[in-house]
This record gives sequence, structure tokens and C-alpha cells, in this order.
Amino acid sequence: MRKSFSQDLENDIVSFESCSYDSNYNGLYIPKQAKMVANYIVWFLIVNGKENKTITYKDITVNCRNKYNEFIKHSDMSSREDKKNQLYAKYSVGKCLGCINNYLSMMNLPFISVLVVAEDAKANEIPQNGFFECLWEYRNIYKYDCLINMTKKDVKNLKDETKRFIVEDVKQKVEKNFDEIINALKILNERRYLCGYEEQPIERVTPRNPLIQEIENEEYKNTEKEALVKIRIGQSQLRTQKLRQQTCCEICGVQTKELLIVSHIKPWAESNDTEKLDIENTLLLCPVHDALFDKGFISFDARGRIKISKKLDEMEQALLNINDDSKIEVISNEKARYLNYHNKNRFLDNKDLLSSTQ
Repeated sequence: MRKSFSQDLENDIVSFESCSYDSNYNGLYIPKQAKMVANYIVWFLIVNGKENKTITYKDITVNCRNKYNEFIKHSDMSSREDKKNQLYAKYSVGKCLGCINNYLSMMNLPFISVLVVAEDAKANEIPQNGFFECLWEYRNIYKYDCLINMTKKDVKNLKDETKRFIVEDVKQKVEKNFDEIINALKILNERRYLCGYEEQPIERVTPRNPLIQEIENEEYKNTEKEALVKIRIGQSQLRTQKLRQQTCCEICGVQTKELLIVSHIKPWAESNDTEKLDIENTLLLCPVHDALFDKGFISFDARGRIKISKKLDEMEQALLNINDDSKIEVISNEKARYLNYHNKNRFLDNKDLLSSTQ
């Protein structure tokens, strides 16, 4: 029989050792307390099942403190107290959940925080507004019309009926992707992501993603390296994440997965390590449109409207299945920033104009 959370040191998802350190995963700071919180939630789901289960903030605080009481301490900086005259913890459960939300979003996975409710909540009660505000931040992943068309300030005014629909949908996504969530959290056990103790600067460890190292270590010419990038990205977790986000070519709608290519907006050679594996720096395209975009015959403005090079006449545009009405979806500011870069630096007409002025 499985031991309780406070007794089991061997079978936890995030290891006891890992919870002794802060982590830095691809530039995202994840404090040890956040890993404890994630561990408890996942443990709870394994023991109790993943359907229609809720966890309270008190459950998390008590259970994490029982097991890791040397890491969670009351803050004495300002002696702030809650309504029950208790000091706030240095790292609140809400702050920890936010860190885990950010981490899972990097993997394009649903937020397990959907299962966490207030201490005095009834069964299946709607999470607090902070949960929906966090979803709004990642509306490129959670493509609910109500979130896309609202400002962050308006999210708290969502109708309860809409909130319940979103909550149930995210819960189903948690259940469907549960194994992938566990595998994502297990990554935090890898020593190369450990930052060291809290008093040591985070900058002490700057791990490089193995995929980037593998590609950069290959001694190829630039053109050959570009082909290698396509191959390696096509075999990577980034492609898996992109296929969860998009199911077809973003321009023409081709759906055959074997034909779809993850294409960098800002080219690999011109990107830093974060940009190289940033899902917002990618488009999912069929081979024809990938080649057009890669060579600068087409580009897009920050709203996703296509720009077609004058080098392509109307007949060629028709043969290539593009026209002035072609458009891609742009939700995040980051994607818009990458597209602006491509438009200014890779789009042939702008490159020709730049060359003529030099």
C-alpha cells in the first residue's frame, strides 16, 4: 500500500533532494517551495483519482510543512497577518502555484492549479479570480473566446457559468495529459537545473539545453546547419508542443502531421538560447509555405496579415496557394515581436530596400 505523502520519500514525483534546492529551467526560476506544492498536488491526484477532486490551500500548506518544515518558514519581515491573525508564509501557496503554472505553460501543458480552492470551499467550487487571470496570460494555449476578447481586468467579471465550463475543460485536460505532466515535473529532478541554495545567486548555473548543444557542436556550414536544425527540431519536444497548439499548416490548413514542419520565425543562427526553443518563435507550416517563409518570399505583420514579395506574380501566388487575404493567428506579444523581426530582416522586399539605401 502506498505510504502517505509525509512518509514516502522514494516515490515522490519531484525528489526530496530536488526539493532542497531552487531550480532554473531555461531561464525560469522555480523555488523549492513550488516544487513541493506541485509534488503534493500530483501525489493527491494519484492517490485519490483525477476526476472531480479538489484540494484546499490548507491541505497543501499542512502537508508540505509536515514533510519539508525546514524549508517553509513564517515571514518576520513585516509581520503581516491574515484574517485569522496568522503570519503569511514567506512563499504563499498562490505564488508557488503561479511558478508551476509558468513552468507547465513552457511545456504547453494544462495548469494543475485548477484543482486548488479556498480553505472553506465547497466541493467543486470555482477557483479564485487569480486562476482565470493566469489563464488569460496564456490565452495562446487556452484558446477560449471569452479570454481572447477580454482585457485581463475584465476576466474577473466572467459569468459563473463560463467559469465552470472553463474549469471542467481544464480538469479534463489535466486528466488527459496527466502522464505528460508527471514527466514534465520529473525534469526538475535533473541536477543540471538545480540553482543551489537560496542565498547563492541564480546566475551561478546557466544550463544549456542538450538539443542546442548537439546542434551547435556539429561542424557544418550555415546552410547545412539550417537543414540539421529542421531535422532535430522535427524530432524534439518542441515539435510535440507545437502539434498540441496547432493541428495544421497555419497558412493553408494541411493537416497531415508527417508533412508539417516547425519553422523558426527568427532564424536559429540569429536567436539566443531562449529564442531558439521558444514556441512563440515558431510557425507550423507545410513544406511549400515553410520554404516561402524561410527564404523570405512571404512574411507577416504583427497582426498576422501576410506580406507577399513582389518577386512572386499573381499566377505564382495562385499556384502556391497564397493571396492578400492569407492570414495567421497572432495572440501573444512575443509572437508579434518575432514576426516584426522576420518582416524587417528576412522579408525579401525589405532586404532589397535596405540594400538599395546602403
